[in-house]
Amino acid sequence: MAMKLGKFDLPNDYICQKVFLDVSSTKPNSWACRAIEVGVSNGIVSSLNKTFRPESFITRAEALAILMKASGITVADSNGLSQFGDVKENWQINVVNTALSKGFIDATNNFYPNKNATRGEIFNMAVRILKYKT
Repeated sequence: MAMKLGKFDLPNDYICQKVFLDVSSTKPNSWACRAIEVGVSNGIVSSLNKTFRPESFITRAEALAILMKASGITVADSNGLSQFGDVKENWQINVVNTALSKGFIDATNNFYPNKNATRGEIFNMAVRILKYKT
């Protein structure tokens, strides 16, 4: 979804480069290779780790960060001052505070940054980012 949101080309004839040890052009995660590696080549996904975990869940903070990065949204430094009681890690604070200021998420007491994101939550964030960009 992030690659589409950022309007990155996902060529049908893409050949998996095996950037990650757990992502390949064969099952079980053949569906993921093209989008993941296009994300790497466009700076949306980091390849510093040797694994990507394509079959794992993504957290709310991770999903929000990827969608914002793919959309070209600059994340502001919040100097460690969180707008949410449960957002403690500096990178999460910066992402969530920026998202809140732009209306990508709503103000509540907690954001639950490490909770697994649902498809609905990810789509909602993506829609709000699209509205912001247009």
